[in-house]
Amino acid sequence: MINVSLKILCLNCYGLKWISPNRAERIAWIGEYIIDNEYDIVCLQEIFVRKDYEYLSSRLRQQLPYCHWYTNSGLVGSSGLATFSNIPIESVHFHQFRLQGTPLKPYHGDWYARKGIGYARLCLQQQHQQPSSLIIHLFNQHLLANYGGEQYGDQYGAHRACQAYEIARYVETICSTIDSDNSILILAGDFNMLDNELGYRMICSRLGLYDCHHCSSECSCYTLDPSSKVSCPREEKIDYILIQMNKKLIDKIETIDDNGLGPSGIPFSDHKPLTIRLWLNSQTQSIANQFNWKETNLECIEELSRLLLTYLHKTYYRNINQVTLVNLSSLSLTGMSIFNHLFETRMEKAAICILFWSISCTLSLLAIRMNDSEKKAINYMLSCIQLDFSRFRTIKR
Repeated sequence: MINVSLKILCLNCYGLKWISPNRAERIAWIGEYIIDNEYDIVCLQEIFVRKDYEYLSSRLRQQLPYCHWYTNSGLVGSSGLATFSNIPIESVHFHQFRLQGTPLKPYHGDWYARKGIGYARLCLQQQHQQPSSLIIHLFNQHLLANYGGEQYGDQYGAHRACQAYEIARYVETICSTIDSDNSILILAGDFNMLDNELGYRMICSRLGLYDCHHCSSECSCYTLDPSSKVSCPREEKIDYILIQMNKKLIDKIETIDDNGLGPSGIPFSDHKPLTIRLWLNSQTQSIANQFNWKETNLECIEELSRLLLTYLHKTYYRNINQVTLVNLSSLSLTGMSIFNHLFETRMEKAAICILFWSISCTLSLLAIRMNDSEKKAINYMLSCIQLDFSRFRTIKR
């Protein structure tokens, strides 16, 4: 018989190298916060610096001896995802999203980080009990940010929706045996979306997930902290801990509210920590929700299909605009350099012309290549959606 409680933390640590203020000090605060609150499982995002991960893994070794930092082939070298646990990690895997924004806007940074979703299979052995082990399918993720906001619009909305669709398919593929009596599924991370947006609804409907912080009286529900004055003008709920309700195992869920303040009263991130406590008991009588997930999921993928077809039509014109802007900028810089007498000799003027036009051609080719890559990724998503249409319509019948 399984009878155990788990305390789980999800936190975006705002650990950007050279950009995040007081990064090392805040990482140290986060480490002490984890120790003081005696967590069993911790999912962190934006741990981009190896030194920060090594510090946390060393500091938390006694309490959370099992950990993994999800590295990748991106320019940063890491997805920023880190998982810590006092339950042994049997296996790990990282899935990199196909759509990541654009390299033409390096100040956004997501394309260079190569974000994705990290999986860890945890196994808690319980001697002299049947079943003898508890399997936890733990997913830690970080989706593309919304840089436009209300003023400029969500320029990456289609990319983020595709990432959510990838997450749903990836989790579904790995956890095909999740209905077993001794396993649960936990999906935690920074979704960068509200709970009424397409991506969130698609993940929850496809996987049958329950939001542990669904605006209960015990929790403020806000996970972006405006008092930090870092990246958010108001409180929004964009971080989540979602659980698939195994009706034979999950007995109770408690949400714990915390402002996430360091010793000096300064927030240790621009996100508030999410904390839950799970009570697992194999003799429970089910608190699972009873939504018609298959029908809702069909509606979500139909909405995603319409969104991608519209977005695909716009990419052609966006590509023309990007190339035109690059060439006009290069032409303007060349003209300014020549006619403002910055360069006296013909050799210097010829050299600057070659330099600017080389940059212009390189950026133009990059824009065209990225546009082609984006189209291929979206067309792949649309082909997957067509397969899902057939499958879910068959199930619905």
